[in-house]
Order: sequence, then structure tokens, then C-alpha cells
Amino acid sequence: MSLTHTGTIPEKKVSEAHFVNTRPYLEGVLRNNNTGEVIPNAPITVTDLKTGEEIQTQTNEKGEYSIQAVADTDYTITYTKWYRVGGKDVPVEFTQKANVNSGVTDETVPADITAVGIILFKQMDGTTELFNNLFTSQMHIYLKDKDGNYIKENGHLKAFPMAPNGTFSVEGLSEQKYTMEVRYKADTGEELLLKVTQLDVKANGELNISEELVDPYGTVCDEKTGDASTGKKIDGAKVTLYYADTQRNRDNGRIPGTKVTLPPVPNFPPHDNESPEQESDANGFYAYMVFPEADYYLIVTKDGYETHTSGTISVDFDIVRYDVPMKPIRSGGGSGGNGNTGTDNVGNELDDAPKTGDNSVSPIIYMVLALMSLMTLGFCLLGNKKKKHIQ
Repeated sequence: MSLTHTGTIPEKKVSEAHFVNTRPYLEGVLRNNNTGEVIPNAPITVTDLKTGEEIQTQTNEKGEYSIQAVADTDYTITYTKWYRVGGKDVPVEFTQKANVNSGVTDETVPADITAVGIILFKQMDGTTELFNNLFTSQMHIYLKDKDGNYIKENGHLKAFPMAPNGTFSVEGLSEQKYTMEVRYKADTGEELLLKVTQLDVKANGELNISEELVDPYGTVCDEKTGDASTGKKIDGAKVTLYYADTQRNRDNGRIPGTKVTLPPVPNFPPHDNESPEQESDANGFYAYMVFPEADYYLIVTKDGYETHTSGTISVDFDIVRYDVPMKPIRSGGGSGGNGNTGTDNVGNELDDAPKTGDNSVSPIIYMVLALMSLMTLGFCLLGNKKKKHIQ
């Protein structure tokens, strides 16, 4: 007896067997959410949860897989991806579920649509690390549907948990675009912002895989030597966080021009979210994990440099990295910061210091011109006296 199965994702197609097929098929597709592309020729493991039997297979060139299944059985489909973490390759498993109920015979059964992924943390040395359990135990995922409505459960926002290694798995989705928010819940109960991204579920039975990197570090650098990547890093610059003067802040009771106090975040380098002021470290790094949907600005001071005041930094649901280029004060011009970070000092604390590129006329030139005028007047008077003597 010869059986031919032609099921595809996302559409279901009837078997073209010459005889009745009494076995169901389990099908799905792997997709990279970051690129939107399917993942071809990927090895996967399908596990029968009733017997423990494992079946090794791989996706085809369209990212699809298909295996014969047994009715009244639950399955898991596992895909393993390797990540470069802490200087070594680490395997990370992503899993989706499937249920073939007892009434299924010759049908194609799609696996449950599942969004999975991993949140990696960029270290100060440029490498990536997995989040530790102390951090991920305070992290949650929230989803908005294509209409901007949060997914809820029992009338409350549904918070999907993170695994200890920073992976997540969200089930029960449909074919549409979602917005995913990653938040950190501080001990105070306040939620801070970590990451936002889009989930684009395109096919029934899809295992949609995301990879997100949290890079929270702004860099304070000497602008005469280069940018944040190439320039000299400034250690010990005082970075102060303020609420900006925006309608959004005023509508939410945030007073413009006041310093922002954030809850501490343990194991969040370089200073565990110290606020409203923190100093840049030896690499020039500072980092704030702030409240979402708010507007901020920074004032940065350092002896020997002009005070830097940023423009408005608007934060919605993603960490905004802001690098700080600082301008050295010309030799002999005095100190730049003097430790003053209040808004009442901004704009006048350096009034007496000559600015780099100042086009004003030097006082020495005025002195030279005055001396020349006096000499000319003296010659004129001397000439008049000589004329009188001749007469």
C-alpha cells in the first residue's frame, strides 16, 4: 500500500493517498521573528508525551516539518539554537506543544502557535550574557494585539513569566502582529522598562523565535578625541536625570525640571540604577532603567569640561541609549562642572569661560588700538608746537 501526504503550512490539504489514511499528521513551521524568514533545514525533536518516544526530523526548504502522529496524544516540538554567550557557545531550547485529539484520523493537525525567544544582556565589555535568575524572576512579558489592546486574563493584564535563563514562551496566539513589552518589576512594585519588540505571527502552527539584546549603557566621552566608540571615555562624570517640560509629563503629574528618583535594580551595572545622580565608570558608562511613557533630560558635569545638557529624551516602551559628548574647556578657562547640576545653574555657570571656537575680538587688540591712538595724538601735538616756534 502506498500513501502520499501533501500537507503544507499554513493551508491544509487533503491527502492524495489511493487508500484511506487513518493516521493523522502533525505539522508546523519555524520562523525567525527578527528577520521574518522561515528557518530551513533545522533539526527538531518531536516527543510523544505518552510514551516518551522521540522522533528526530528537520524542516524543509520552506521551514516546514511534518510527521505521522497518534490520535489522543500530546506532543512537544523542540528546536535547539546555539548562542554565543560569555565567550562560549551555549545551546538554548525552544519548545511548542501540539495535541492530537481522539477523534482525529486522516487530518493534518497544526502545532499550537507559540512565540518563543530569548532576552540577552549586553555586558560592559561588549559581550553578551544570559540574565541571571535574580533578575529574570522580576521580569515579565506583556502583549498588545494588532489593535493596541493588551492581552488580559480575568480582567487584568496577563503577565507572561520569563524562564531563569531569560527565555520566554507565549502560547494561544493567532495569526497577526503583536507588540511585546519586557518589563522589570522593582521591589517597590513599580514597573521599569527593558525592551519592546514586534511579534509577527504569519502562519498557523508556527514556532516564532525572537532574539532581543538589552543594551542600556550610555557613554560619556571627550568629543575632541572622537565619538562614543572611538573617543576618550570620561570617568567620574556626574550624570543627573530630570523630568522634561512636556505636556505628557504634566498630564501624568510629573513636575518638569525635577530630579527623577528611580527604584534600585540589583545586579544592574554599573550602579544598580542609582538615581537621580550617578557617576560614569572607568569605561564612561552610565545606565538608567526608567519609567515608560515619560520624557527626560540629562545634565552632565565634569571638572575641565563644559556642562552638557541634553535635549528631551522621550521614552515609550524601550530603553533609549543616549551617549554624552563633552567639550573640554580651553586651558586657563577654569573648571567646567564644579559639581553644580541643578537647573538654576544651567546656562550661566560657564558665562565667564571662553568657549571653544569663540569669534569675539580679543581685549589685547583693543589695548593695541588705544595705544596707537595715543601715539598719533602725541605726534600731532608735537607738530603743532614746532610750527609755533617757527612763526
